[in-house]
Amino acid sequence: MEQIFYSSFSDIDFADSISTFFIRLISAIFFGFLLSWIAYLTNLPRYRDLSILQAQTILTMVCAMVILIIGENIAWAIGFIGALSFIRFRTILKNSRDTAVFFTAAALGLGVGSGQIFLSFIAFLFSASILVFFRFVPGFQKESIYFKIYFRENPNLEPILFYLGEHKISYRVISFSMKKESAVILIDLSMEMALNEIETMRFQFPFLSGIALYEELE
Repeated sequence: MEQIFYSSFSDIDFADSISTFFIRLISAIFFGFLLSWIAYLTNLPRYRDLSILQAQTILTMVCAMVILIIGENIAWAIGFIGALSFIRFRTILKNSRDTAVFFTAAALGLGVGSGQIFLSFIAFLFSASILVFFRFVPGFQKESIYFKIYFRENPNLEPILFYLGEHKISYRVISFSMKKESAVILIDLSMEMALNEIETMRFQFPFLSGIALYEELE
């Protein structure tokens, strides 16, 4: 055991190794934080979660650490993957976009850990540009809100749907209950625009007893 320990460290220049370790690790944290922060800012408000931002940053750091510690040792790499197979993640991501950012963060960590800092920087710029593009170019990411509509009597959804179609508002009927005298419609509007529409609909449709807005259905 002593022989293995000393043979592992005898030929290592500690000064160079430690400086390399910290430079790559700090670079990974820097890239991971910037990527996750841009992903956070360009995400829809309902999907913004600081815990996801932190997790993406830490993932970038961990992937860099794995490459720095394991290096080219295939046996260690296989052992590490085997250890990870016991982990069970119970957190469900509400947005598949966040999943893609996690994979991107892992790729950046692996790249920085292997010493490809410049290529990782290029990959970071490209990934950040894609996130900004999909957020601000019309048609790629729409805000949507759930309208829960309550009727006074004799529920009739046709006038509501005609109104939405006439105003070119995209919608999808989630549920309609004659017994509960209510309906749920998913509408492609921001919260601010939805609040304005509520005022108009209440005035135009007196047979409605109320309208509630939800970002997510329970």
